[in-house]
Amino acid sequence: MTNERISDAKKKIISALNTASTNRFWEGTISERKQNFRYLHIYITNIVFPEMAGMALNMNNISHWYRNWHASGESNYNTMNNTITLNGRLSMITYLHEIGHAIEEIGMSQSKAQEFAISIFKEAYPKKFEILSKLHDGGMFIKEV
Repeated sequence: MTNERISDAKKKIISALNTASTNRFWEGTISERKQNFRYLHIYITNIVFPEMAGMALNMNNISHWYRNWHASGESNYNTMNNTITLNGRLSMITYLHEIGHAIEEIGMSQSKAQEFAISIFKEAYPKKFEILSKLHDGGMFIKEV
């Protein structure tokens, strides 16, 4: 995948996130939000990155850890079984970070996956990004409850 293709993919994902946001895609019960993540995952893995078609998405129950913060730590992309697992908070940045790992040019580079995810989130949700950037903790965005 060339840089141009990654740039085009980012634009498509941002457009999808803007549409989702307009439709209050991220609101509702945990079950509804999980279903909406699945819809986004199907779009990204079948339309934006067709080479990822068939990639599984596992979402484990939300847990509260790291004192009074919600976090999505220990989420991962498993190359052996082509699966993204989200643990804890349903985090768009974490999801996009794990998608980044599945892109050949990014691979398992934490810094490249982080840049991929944050650049998309920042453009799609500039106000939310501004709030989160004030809480930035050296590589991890955290949201106070």
